Amino acid sequence: MKHILFWMAYVVALTGLPSVLACGPTPPTPATSTGSLPPDAGATCVDVCDHLRALGCQEAKSTQLGATCEQVCGNSATMLGWDLSCRAAVAKCADIEGCEHR
Repeated sequence: MKHILFWMAYVVALTGLPSVLACGPTPPTPATSTGSLPPDAGATCVDVCDHLRALGCQEAKSTQLGATCEQVCGNSATMLGWDLSCRAAVAKCADIEGCEHR
């Protein structure tokens, strides 16, 4: 009887365990490298960076470690709550900081 239980457990482990593991929780989707926000959020980091590049702003350039404007924006917008719509509409580079001090 012990051998039968052992083999039953063995078969379940071989056939059932992979399906249990495959049905585990879905890992969260990583953020996109562009730092884009959902479409209903208004301006995206791509919009902000394109606008800042057109103005010739230092903030639009990659960091010394190679992070793009979109990556920095995506991280900062999430952690610091940047107002992307304001940043995408500034008239000059010096106005960027005013977007978070309103």
